[in-house]
Amino acid sequence: MDNFYDVNDFFAYVLRKCKSFIGIIIVIALVYGGVRGINLLQEYRNQPKEEENVTEENKDGDEPIWSRVLININIEPVYKEVDGNTIDTTEQIIEAYRKLGSSEKVMNHMYDTWFEKAAKEAEARKTKLHDYGYILDKELKNPYAKADFMSQFLLDGIDFGNLSRSVGTDNTSEHIMAIGFKAMDEKLAKEIAADYAKQVTELVKNTVGDFKYQMDDTTVLYEFPSASAGTQSTRYISNVSSGTKITLHYVAVQTVKGVVWGVMIGLLASVILMFFGYMLTRKVYTVSDLKKYGFPVIGLGFMPKKAGKKLWGKLFSMLEGYNWSCSGIDELANEIIRSQHGAEKVIVVAGNGVHSLAAKMVKYLNGTEEEVFVLYNKKEWKAFETETKANIIFVERFGKSLKCELEQEIAFWNEKGMSVTGIVGID
Repeated sequence: MDNFYDVNDFFAYVLRKCKSFIGIIIVIALVYGGVRGINLLQEYRNQPKEEENVTEENKDGDEPIWSRVLININIEPVYKEVDGNTIDTTEQIIEAYRKLGSSEKVMNHMYDTWFEKAAKEAEARKTKLHDYGYILDKELKNPYAKADFMSQFLLDGIDFGNLSRSVGTDNTSEHIMAIGFKAMDEKLAKEIAADYAKQVTELVKNTVGDFKYQMDDTTVLYEFPSASAGTQSTRYISNVSSGTKITLHYVAVQTVKGVVWGVMIGLLASVILMFFGYMLTRKVYTVSDLKKYGFPVIGLGFMPKKAGKKLWGKLFSMLEGYNWSCSGIDELANEIIRSQHGAEKVIVVAGNGVHSLAAKMVKYLNGTEEEVFVLYNKKEWKAFETETKANIIFVERFGKSLKCELEQEIAFWNEKGMSVTGIVGID
């Protein structure tokens, strides 16, 4: 917990664990995106060969569905002077639409003009509803009456059957009246809705006076029919039953999106895991881990086969404030020679985690200097411990050397009366 607030050391730790850091992100991204892709692919395979599509003219065998056609009449505000005050009288026009929309004059015209076509559509609709299990056998024989026809008209966006409960409620806009017709033949519904809007508007103008208005875009809402009591619908419903068909392109796009989200989640998870690893690790990972023992850091270098030594050296130098040697063990050995020049004692190089590299370093040192450099080995040291005093240099490898072993080494040499004169760090 000594380095809890040292952000630089944490980033240095992450750099040394970059493979694990990136690996966590990749695994989570692939798992997240893969699960998403597999689920969508399963839905793609399970969907019907021909998805039920909502079209203007429902083909035989297609899912029965209501088309609620609404024509939005946008009424320009009408202002009048009353006792010196300007009053918006547009609400009076809206109320006239509500009252006259179900007037006998308008409805008689609609009945005379459209009832026969609506009755033919109703027969086809009942057959389809029966085939899909929405209505009972006895309902198939029920005649299509005038009341059924009237109940399909929409006034103020509400079915005539629900009109008495809804008239007078607030609209989304005070200046818009939505009127129309619903049927399972969308083309017929649009024709009847257009005529209905025309007839009601003419009657309103004759009643309250001329006003300006504009027929906005027609809105078509789709809804599944309700099933009669005692029936069981056989229609297929999936999460794309609203008309969106799952395609391989859709699966691919959503999978890629899943991978992107997985990268973001993986990045967060990786940072959290790296943080706990940094706080709880038992290994030497940073220069601060070496410094805390109170010995001078003689040099810092890389393993011979380390790729990108110059780049890593610059990054670690910026984060940890020490110069790194990128020329191999020769330069590190020279640093040891400079630090130990003139010593009259035997110099012991103790390798903790990099024994083979320490052995090469000792061989190089003994070929360049008169001082006696030996590689520490407990069996061989017995020849020196009774009569020889030595200076000790530790060679530790980041990510390999254990802190507990280094502490044991220090205690061992202190018991022997030897002095530790420095540490070399290898990445």
